[in-house]
Amino acid sequence: MSREALQETLSAVMDNEADELELRRVLAACGEDAELRSTWSRYQLARSVMHREPTLPKLDIAAAVSAALADEAAPPKAEKGPWRMVGRLAVAASVTLAVLAGVRLYNQNDALPQMAQQGTTRRSPCLR
Repeated sequence: MSREALQETLSAVMDNEADELELRRVLAACGEDAELRSTWSRYQLARSVMHREPTLPKLDIAAAVSAALADEAAPPKAEKGPWRMVGRLAVAASVTLAVLAGVRLYNQNDALPQMAQQGTTRRSPCLR
């Protein structure tokens, strides 16, 4: 979209005459274009003055925060040692053991009523 078309669309957005697609285009363009953001800010200030709305002083700290983050050193990466892999294997083995024990316990609990039922239907050879 050309610069002139963006300016017209921005003006339509400020006048509440833009549709949703135009609004999305302006918002996307403002994310990439600092000059368009500045223009939008001026339009909003002019609108506030014309409507006699109280205006707050503009505090633009985004640039200062970005510069501070750029100057800050990145945290050092943790060294990957052999013990890290051993720890992961130990956790995996523990989880596997817990799952297998749980499945075995669950299956034993299902088998107990069947064994009890089989014991009552069979007669012992001594009682014949």
